[in-house]
Amino acid sequence: MHLHIDSDSMVYAVGFVCQDKDEEGNITVEPIEKVLHSVKMQIKSVLKALPYHKEVTVHLTGKDNFRLSLDPDYKANRKDFEKPVLYDVIRTYLIEQWDAVVSEGYEADDACAMAAHVDEEAVIVSKDKDLLTVPGWHYNPNKPKEGLKWVTEEEAALFFYKQCLMGDSVDNIKGVEYISDRLFKKWKLRRTRDNTCGVATAEGILEGCSSVEEMYDRVLECYIDAEQHRLEGCQTVDVKDGWEGLVEEAAKENLLLQGRLLHMTRELDEEGKPVLWELPK
Repeated sequence: MHLHIDSDSMVYAVGFVCQDKDEEGNITVEPIEKVLHSVKMQIKSVLKALPYHKEVTVHLTGKDNFRLSLDPDYKANRKDFEKPVLYDVIRTYLIEQWDAVVSEGYEADDACAMAAHVDEEAVIVSKDKDLLTVPGWHYNPNKPKEGLKWVTEEEAALFFYKQCLMGDSVDNIKGVEYISDRLFKKWKLRRTRDNTCGVATAEGILEGCSSVEEMYDRVLECYIDAEQHRLEGCQTVDVKDGWEGLVEEAAKENLLLQGRLLHMTRELDEEGKPVLWELPK
């Protein structure tokens, strides 16, 4: 097996654990040698847990990100988020000592997804839930007791469409912003405050789907109702009969955007750019 380690979160986790900020904002950092030893031990713990591996590739996110060209607000909620003091030191260590591969134009988790797409022996090593949208072998170093886990095509699709409904507040991805009372009644779900879509609502909407096509149809129906609600609340727009086609078109455009932001890249095109997710035909 070939282990593909998404190490972005490791850089932050170890970096922050190994520093302390007092009440006045002064930061004290542990010795560099101790910090880098912690990084090494995290990787070693993965290798020990999966001793039958043949190869290991460590992945880091580099400059540029295609998702920002799709939506400038992608991860905008992190603009004021401070990096660990030893952020660059840890990354340099991973590159020099572990031959970390730095992805340019896309993220480390995309690189892991692409590896799993072409290699059935690939194992995605990450604590990032987003990668559960990718079929294949998975190992969560934060949940070692779960061991090696196989995610099927259906399970990956279910998690992806669940994210399309909920969005991802960590990455500032909105998802569907309104679930109508009609749909709460249709699927016999408890109405949420402000008609928002959380985990329980998303799971309830997708419960019982017999195919990926049905998952998509249900999610699209939610987006169409949300778009209808948005237009009805816009005082400058007069929603009239015959607008159904325009409402559906706008809903599909929004779902396409949310899906592309959430979808883990599977392959690159001839120019080396990520092939974007498309709505099912």
